[in-house]
Amino acid sequence: MRLLRLATLCLVLFLCGGRGGPPVGAALAQAPSWQAPEGQREFSVTYVEFLPGRGEAGAAALRRLAEAGMSLPGAIGVAAARETGRPEFFTLIEAWRSAGDARAARDDAAREAARAALGPLLAVPLDERVGMPLAGGLGAAAWQPGRFAVVTHVDIMPPGAPATRALLDRYLPAVRAEPGAAGIALLSWRALPNHWQLVEVFRDAAAYDAHVAAAHTMGMRAAMLGLQPYVGAPYDSRRHLIVFALGSPPGE
Repeated sequence: MRLLRLATLCLVLFLCGGRGGPPVGAALAQAPSWQAPEGQREFSVTYVEFLPGRGEAGAAALRRLAEAGMSLPGAIGVAAARETGRPEFFTLIEAWRSAGDARAARDDAAREAARAALGPLLAVPLDERVGMPLAGGLGAAAWQPGRFAVVTHVDIMPPGAPATRALLDRYLPAVRAEPGAAGIALLSWRALPNHWQLVEVFRDAAAYDAHVAAAHTMGMRAAMLGLQPYVGAPYDSRRHLIVFALGSPPGE
């Protein structure tokens, strides 16, 4: 998967909002901690690639895995989204009441059997990112089949992480205010605290097109494209349609 690499210089310019913006230190001081508080819900974002021609069988197998997970205590909800234009690529989003509940699910024999059943269909092993909600949320408006979902992996070298988090905290409320937005959530990645998963859900593809043309979206992307040094694509995301959503929405 191509990763989104960010550095500090243009983030600083964007955070300051031009010449009349607040000092950089003030912008960073206003940003909440990029570590989730204790007792938070647990999320996992799993990137799935099935063998060519096995997308339909893979979708059915993912639903069986989701149903096995939803039968367990501590499960909140699970949604699967299929990439537009790449029918063998999916993203699975699971929410649990706590890290302990998520660990118990990974140890459950029935769920692990359903997960193992994916193996013969996979082109590559499952790529799972486990973490906590940091900002925003996915409510009932987002947790619906047919919604247009965009998932972006954000990856910044550790020295630039606080500035990146401040940038994302400025971006999220602007997206949530869009008429066609159904939800947006920033999730941590427990294994790598300078990485995040950004999940944006829109009512349909037309709403997403309007989002792409919005000033805050263009401004953020321009800042990313101007960043140096970076490794890999400076801005990259996966576009999906949600194919099923089980359980309750994780909430705002």
